[in-house]
Amino acid sequence: MEEEEEELKKEDNNSHISTFVNNKINNKAPENEIIVKTIKKKKKEKVKKIKIDSKSISNFKKERVNITQHLYKEFNNVIFKDKLPVNLEIVWSKSLYKTAGRTKLSKKYNKDSKKYIKIAKIELSYKVLDDIDKLRNTLVHEMCHVAVFLIDEIKEKKHGPHFKHWGEIVEGHYSDIEVTTYHSYNINFKYRYQCQECGHIFGRHSNSIDVNKVRCACKGKLKLMEKLKKDGTPYKERTPGKYALYVKENYSKVRKANEGLSQKEIMILLAKEYKKTLLKN
Repeated sequence: MEEEEEELKKEDNNSHISTFVNNKINNKAPENEIIVKTIKKKKKEKVKKIKIDSKSISNFKKERVNITQHLYKEFNNVIFKDKLPVNLEIVWSKSLYKTAGRTKLSKKYNKDSKKYIKIAKIELSYKVLDDIDKLRNTLVHEMCHVAVFLIDEIKEKKHGPHFKHWGEIVEGHYSDIEVTTYHSYNINFKYRYQCQECGHIFGRHSNSIDVNKVRCACKGKLKLMEKLKKDGTPYKERTPGKYALYVKENYSKVRKANEGLSQKEIMILLAKEYKKTLLKN
């Protein structure tokens, strides 16, 4: 009987699993009858890993929301075994200037069920996350926080042992991702100010420092440096056109001569005067 059972198992197709063996003894027959039940394996849906040119910042800006959704689905499937919410709220924030991302965890009392419902939300920075590599590292980092809160149901410090445990699982699946306790990215600030005494550089996303009023901690004067693009390359200085120069030279004079006119009317008048100069030349 044991030999027959082994042969039946060997003959079974690879796409099936032997799940139940029932020995039914027939009183009249001298041998046992072996019944083998099989169940087909359910094929898990494989989430394709996202492919995109990480250097293409312009493409990333346009597709960042779709890329984020795809990455979340992939990480949830591969790392967290689809235990995180499918519709977890992920928001791109314009108010995060120096922090790449953060997770907001809270509880809300439900009057119907008379229970507290756990709520998780991930915020990602528009300013800091300017390529897919930064997004991948930041998103999975924040998802580890969500996993500790929703899956482990543990209250711990921001980067405790449970968070580190999830981080190890992430690194086991993705060799190019390192889950650290903080986000250390070089932020590409559009405006940079350098102290003329100590050389320290202050970065801002907008031209918000008045160099005539603000000083460095060492009391040194600040100087606005050359503007940089998101990829770190300097902006090309644009030379003003002939019409722009004409407006710059004549605006105040035309404005004084026509005080009752609106800004729009002044510009229309300047345009007409500029056309006259072209006809003369």
